[in-house]
Amino acid sequence: MISLLPINIIENLTKMNVAIESVTWWCHCSDRNEKQFGCPHGMGGPESDFYNGWYSEMGYEFEMFEIPAEKFQELNYNDNFPSNIKTINDEIKDYVNDLSKARGYSKCLTPAFWLSVPDGWKRIKYMKN
Repeated sequence: MISLLPINIIENLTKMNVAIESVTWWCHCSDRNEKQFGCPHGMGGPESDFYNGWYSEMGYEFEMFEIPAEKFQELNYNDNFPSNIKTINDEIKDYVNDLSKARGYSKCLTPAFWLSVPDGWKRIKYMKN
């Protein structure tokens, strides 16, 4: 079973009205996880300067899960914006929970959430226009 952290992240994103477009999976490769779970898994990645180990993208072993684009088009034109985001993020939450129970799942795996960013979004701190 997956830790509560990814579920809490999904719930907090929902409260902030941020929708998740897709999920990819990454293996946290570390000495400890190598002993416990047989890491590394996936396609590899560079060593981190900030923590022990690295993250390796799982790629073909756990393919990307994507919400259909049509659901995001509805977000821009519907008065039920928060309700639609909750529906989308609940689908992501169900997927993450289901995959964490699947055969072949390892506790070293971490979901990466790809967020839906509106077309007009700009980084306030870095963008002048």
